[in-house]
Amino acid sequence: MGIYRQPPFRYHVSEMNVLLVDDGSGVLESITAALLQAGHSVVGTGDGGEALRLYKQKEGYFDLVLTDIDHAGIDGIELAGTIRKLSPKQPIAFQTANSSCEDSVVQQRMAAYAVGDIPRIVKPYRMEQLLLFVVSLGVTHPAARNG
Repeated sequence: MGIYRQPPFRYHVSEMNVLLVDDGSGVLESITAALLQAGHSVVGTGDGGEALRLYKQKEGYFDLVLTDIDHAGIDGIELAGTIRKLSPKQPIAFQTANSSCEDSVVQQRMAAYAVGDIPRIVKPYRMEQLLLFVVSLGVTHPAARNG
């Protein structure tokens, strides 16, 4: 796990509860550290099936689901599709090392799971880029959305 300097300005609009899914343990730890430093709460797992179980257990709790596309078991596309069926308005974003997210196989799978247009950030990236990406999603805490 790396050491992160305090960013020169706050990268978040409001504190968010993030469900983070990545099967790379080092990546999971680094992203968790950056999100925590930016003031967000993070529940992280390296397994899509576990992520779905956590989501169902805490449905309505997560402001953002940030998932890798490629991992064993339930991958990010299937996870996003299943979550969208449960909660159509749930903000979801992909992170991936696969820069060919536009390839026909990925597009067909996304269509099959009816995930729609999901924002994505391609790894590798600097943590500052990830934090700016999260802010650019315009996600707010449920209390702010409902009030």
